[in-house]
Amino acid sequence: PTDFDNAQNILYAGDDTTHYYCITNLAGTPVGTSLRISNMGTRGVTAVKIDPFAANTVWIGASIVDDTTSNLAPIILKISSANTTPVVELSRTISAGTDATGLQAYISSIDVDPSNGQNILVTLSNYGVQSVFESTDGGLTWTSLDQNGVTLPDIPVYWGIFAPPGAQLGGATGGGIILGTALGVWTTSAVSGTATQWVPNNSGLANVPVYMVKYRPANTSLVAATHGRGLFTAPLTGVVTGVSN
Repeated sequence: PTDFDNAQNILYAGDDTTHYYCITNLAGTPVGTSLRISNMGTRGVTAVKIDPFAANTVWIGASIVDDTTSNLAPIILKISSANTTPVVELSRTISAGTDATGLQAYISSIDVDPSNGQNILVTLSNYGVQSVFESTDGGLTWTSLDQNGVTLPDIPVYWGIFAPPGAQLGGATGGGIILGTALGVWTTSAVSGTATQWVPNNSGLANVPVYMVKYRPANTSLVAATHGRGLFTAPLTGVVTGVSN
């Protein structure tokens, strides 16, 4: 798991358990530093997201990385001064439940709404658990946006992003959330807790695992990276330009 801070020219990535890694001075001689976070316990980094509203601040998803510590629930951390001496500004457990074997899910992606820094999105990858969570208060509290296969199939969710303002995802209002899942791309234009209605977007895209979804504001294009089927693109209509993700 990695994310690149364009403003500071720093790459953040996962590392050994309880650590994350940052590479600075990419324009010259790169310098790599492994930084430890005690709040992670014995978890490993499974997702990284640069905070677009605060310099040198990152969001990290910390989850179990093997079956020997399956009792540890995943947590999300907000870390400031992430490139030097990390300070944990926030740490919250994501209570997604466990699968049939008792294994906890792991956090597969994090997104920060580019138009509202208080909106945070987290996805989890496993079967038999709640897979999508949103916070509207900067990560203090979290609400599940699916109900174990009721409104979204019981499938791993690998990636999630907030749609840009105005994007028409099939609903009456613009915006919403876009997911990359084990069964292609799913979206919603209206968030309503566990009653959120998710819609498959499979026109031209088969039910193939989608491991990453990115939005390119320069041409309002959505890109889906699949397992074994390459890249797929689709234009987003109704987008308010100038806001990137």
